[in-house]
Amino acid sequence: MINKTLDLLDLCVEVATSLMFSIMLTIVVLGVVFRYFLNAPLSWSEEIPRYIMVWMTFMACSIAIKRKQHIGMVFFVERFPPAVRKYLTLLSNILIVIFLLVAMHHGYLLAQMVGGDQRTPMANIPMAWLYLSIPVASLLMIIQLLRSTFAEFNREKVTTQHNTQAVR
Repeated sequence: MINKTLDLLDLCVEVATSLMFSIMLTIVVLGVVFRYFLNAPLSWSEEIPRYIMVWMTFMACSIAIKRKQHIGMVFFVERFPPAVRKYLTLLSNILIVIFLLVAMHHGYLLAQMVGGDQRTPMANIPMAWLYLSIPVASLLMIIQLLRSTFAEFNREKVTTQHNTQAVR
């Protein structure tokens, strides 16, 4: 049940990120066409893609965590035996979750502090929407990290139990 819910969440994040990229690309192309071919620049064609890119980048970070595509210190970790690697990875994941919890908290405080008072110059969008990308993406990244950490330890537990049964 939990895995199906997390799979649905993953799909939603991937679709949202793809949709954001498509919208951003469309607005940029429209901005170029209107500015250089129709000589009627769109005042918001630079601002909106910038904010979409911020959201898209943060959302894509959770996808990268899920796929284990973030930059890591593999050279350092691979110098240790497999048993030590497992605990170094666990320590690393714990530290990353702590960092993301702090980022989530402060991102929320920032969005709350700005509230609806501060708005973007051209599109008149509340800046709180932009700053909410930090806590939302941090939560998504925490979910992905916890999921992969539990999966890794459960996989090892199942493998160990299977090997123990095979030896008997």
